[in-house]
Amino acid sequence: MGRPVLLLALAALCCVGCPSIAIAQLLSLSWTDNSGGLAAVIIQRAPAITGPYVQIAQVAPGVVSYTDTTVSLGTMYCYRVAAISDAGMSAFSDPACGNPSGGFILAVAKAGSGAGTVTSNPAGIDCGTACAYTYLAGKVVTLTATPSSGSAFSGWSGGGCGGTDTCTLVGNTSVTTTASFVAGGPSSTPPTPASPPALTLTYNGKLRDRVGQGNAALAPDGTSDGTLTATLSATGGRTITALRLDSNGPGTWDTSSATDFWALAVAPSLDGAVLNAPDTMAVNFPVADGGSFVLFAADYQNLEFLPGRILTLTATFSDGTTATAMTTVTASPPLTLTYNGKLRDRVGQGNTALAPDGAFDGTLMATLRAAGGRTITALRLDSNGPGTWDTSSATEFWALAVAPSLDGAVLNAPDTMAVNFPVADGGSFVLFAADSQNIEFLPGRILTLTATFSDGTTETAMTTVTASPPLTLTYNGKLRDRVGQGNAALAPDGALDGTLTATLSATGGRTITALRLDSNGPGTWDTSSATEFWALAVAPSLDGAVLNTPDTMAVSFPVADGGSFVLFAADYQNLEFLPGRTLTLTAIFSDGTTAIAETTVP
Repeated sequence: MGRPVLLLALAALCCVGCPSIAIAQLLSLSWTDNSGGLAAVIIQRAPAITGPYVQIAQVAPGVVSYTDTTVSLGTMYCYRVAAISDAGMSAFSDPACGNPSGGFILAVAKAGSGAGTVTSNPAGIDCGTACAYTYLAGKVVTLTATPSSGSAFSGWSGGGCGGTDTCTLVGNTSVTTTASFVAGGPSSTPPTPASPPALTLTYNGKLRDRVGQGNAALAPDGTSDGTLTATLSATGGRTITALRLDSNGPGTWDTSSATDFWALAVAPSLDGAVLNAPDTMAVNFPVADGGSFVLFAADYQNLEFLPGRILTLTATFSDGTTATAMTTVTASPPLTLTYNGKLRDRVGQGNTALAPDGAFDGTLMATLRAAGGRTITALRLDSNGPGTWDTSSATEFWALAVAPSLDGAVLNAPDTMAVNFPVADGGSFVLFAADSQNIEFLPGRILTLTATFSDGTTETAMTTVTASPPLTLTYNGKLRDRVGQGNAALAPDGALDGTLTATLSATGGRTITALRLDSNGPGTWDTSSATEFWALAVAPSLDGAVLNTPDTMAVSFPVADGGSFVLFAADYQNLEFLPGRTLTLTAIFSDGTTAIAETTVP
């Protein structure tokens, strides 16, 4: 009867000790026991994968792990195991190597229909047989794949490796990468020479304040920095160890406190953590193929990033090679302006009148198109009425209110009227300009908006006030009792209401979203329970169902070209609709425009 063959495989090897002289270093081994717990295991150790191996221990049957405490920090150890019993001894397992560095495990897998080996520089991986190794944290390791005769190397995958060049990794966390080989290649296919890395550079504007004036000024200085994005194209990626930015302003920034150039801050994203070392400004960070990073350069006097400036970035990589990219600062971003009508009353007559004055304001929307967005620090609006509004209480011009939306909170500082707010690429904001005499926003008026950005550049946009759709108003008398005294009194109060008919003439019709009726009685009614004005009821006909929402009084209904609707306004004391009273109806449409109609009580 032949003796049984006992097969064992070393399954894992790692350092579990801490790099301290006071505490012994540890290397833990584990393996798979294919004897079913019937065989003991002998353990051999060598200073290199090729030997010589010396037995250091034997463990009892059923034990599948061993901790070697007689190891030293930074020294490589290789291990192999074999099963032993009364029936004899098995062959030794493939060796596994490691060192008690507390570093990271780099593992290589092979795939595909072909064959080949993967080696590392520095040594450790020779896969072949040694396909995993523990390197010191922060170690730069380069892997080279060599196909066997009749095979070809088809590329890396996983672990940050890609393409068919050598793969360079920076050791911070354990990682596994796969080398694929395909059958049918030439007898020996050397790795494709690495193509030079390419770098592109884009100027985004002055978007953040992250650095100051000095070669170690890694803190804000109160002025937004020139902000740029750099993108790397390099198979397998690269590790960047130094950066320098030059402007033909002239000006220079870099990542070294040893020069007299101002600090160049680097981050993985616009608001990501700065990658510079706080004391030396130095950088050492990996960038994947196609990856990007963001640069920040101080410009306290607003000289370096004016339109037309040429910016040159030089990157130094961990292998000693460099790449250069250039970009030109473009003119300030385009701004568009739209007049929406008189939709709200948010400002008054004066250079600090940030409160309603009883008359609807000219309301406009401005939209910005600029990669990365911009920060707006001042605005001025001019009408050929003539009239001017701005965001400064230091001028004689009336206040120009700014908000993120029609009913959003005003962004102006209450005392100075100043603004300082970011606008994203494609973002919009709303402007409000008082016009108590109704002369500034008549059809045909030309409106010009000038925006000043945090980088000192400006942009101008213009629009023309278009005619509102014609609306006519007729007072019909006091015909029905459908509303009462209050801002939500959508019920009879025992007194007939003033009743009016409004008719719209507009191609394609319109959708009405709000109505307000003013009498020089004086008196006001509207379709909002949020105001103090009494409810203005709306119906498609004299006895048709009321169109107001019961709780908010709001309306939203379509009116065809030539169509009409009926209004009801309470007048409990019979004062508002006396002969000679002037009634003014303001309609707001779903596109933001308005129309006004007047009539006199006969």
